[in-house]
Amino acid sequence: MIVPIKKSAVFICLFLLASGCGPKTMLAIADDRSADVIFIGDHIITVDAASAGVTAAAVTGQNIVATGSAEEILKLKNSSTRVIELGDNALVPGFIDAHGHMTIVAKLTEMIDLASPPVGRVENINDIVALVKSKIDKQQLAPGTWVLGFGYDDSLLEEKRHPNRDDLDRASLDHPVMLTHVSGHLATVNSAALQQQNIDQNTNNPPGGVVRRRPGSTEPNGVMEETAMGLFSRNLLAPIDDDKFEHLVRQTIKRYASYGITTIQDGGANMSDIERLRVYAKREPYTADIVVFPWSNFFDDNQLAAIEAESSYTNGLRLGGVKFGLDGSPQGRTAFLSQPYNEGPPGAAPDYRAYPT
Repeated sequence: MIVPIKKSAVFICLFLLASGCGPKTMLAIADDRSADVIFIGDHIITVDAASAGVTAAAVTGQNIVATGSAEEILKLKNSSTRVIELGDNALVPGFIDAHGHMTIVAKLTEMIDLASPPVGRVENINDIVALVKSKIDKQQLAPGTWVLGFGYDDSLLEEKRHPNRDDLDRASLDHPVMLTHVSGHLATVNSAALQQQNIDQNTNNPPGGVVRRRPGSTEPNGVMEETAMGLFSRNLLAPIDDDKFEHLVRQTIKRYASYGITTIQDGGANMSDIERLRVYAKREPYTADIVVFPWSNFFDDNQLAAIEAESSYTNGLRLGGVKFGLDGSPQGRTAFLSQPYNEGPPGAAPDYRAYPT
């Protein structure tokens, strides 16, 4: 991965396997000892103390086959070798995404982006309302069509709170609206969404979740915590056909690569998406390593016991294991703590520690 030292926002990834060559060591890479690509620069980071100070690296195929001084590595050059001068850029290993949801990221392109600066442009609840209205108007959505958004962060909004049903009702009373918190562990909905799902003052909190209420009332205020989001269908998005979904997946891989991520996790993936990922990988191997972890609640105990993690990648994809969810998120103040929160959600008791899910 090439990182501009003076411009931290841009990454160009090289999906390579490090060979662990020492600073003055070259490997025999072929009978003609030639490299496909040679990188030269003063900022080649090997994350290996024994290889500190190298100024060149040689690549053949998908492997870094030699590191050392520019003088000795250039001996591997032939007429077809590309030589890349790094200049002020740094060459570093790719990042590993230790907690991610790749297929969800791919599907987010179908939703309203509600991120706040520096990632997005939402600064307050009025901005959110305007974006929802804009999507309805621009796409001329028929009444009853779901409007979905993702990524709002109550801690970054000017109001320092979640948008509620009254806020979202200003966007539409005819379209059910569901906006998911940046943590993915909470969502907020409007009155049309509540009515469509028959959620009202008589609806109990589901196990492992909370339907937040209006002050002094049992009437839902629109904010749903954890499993309460499951009161709404998980399939609100229109089905994405195979060609489009494959395109979204491959574009998402490129997006990860632009940030220097060369191993991508898809935690909590559903089984149908995993099967589609296998088909796409067989059709054309992925340009990154993708590790999938389906949710444990997709399986019964016997099925769980039969699952075996895959130790190697097939066309850039492997099953890493199974994901278990035990509680919520710190961002949403739903992570189950051993000690009380300094500040819980609105109306929480002083000893609030959240709950298991």
